[in-house]
Amino acid sequence: IHDEDSKRFCVPGDLLFAVLLSQEGISQSMRFDFSGMVGDNKALSIDNKCEKHSSLVDDNGKEYLHMTREGDVSKDP
Repeated sequence: IHDEDSKRFCVPGDLLFAVLLSQEGISQSMRFDFSGMVGDNKALSIDNKCEKHSSLVDDNGKEYLHMTREGDVSKDP
């Protein structure tokens, strides 16, 4: 399912995780919940619900990855 040439290709969860961390930073305590498989033709954006909750969602608002955080945030690469 992670073969780009396959008809059933989906984006690996670790890439979704990396995208969210690179944009939102890292905190002392974090939880990630994956809730769907993303195809290669799906545009995603980050929905910041509040300081402690962010999600990767598609254009229809369907959530694929939800992040909950506590503590200080670091965006130092």
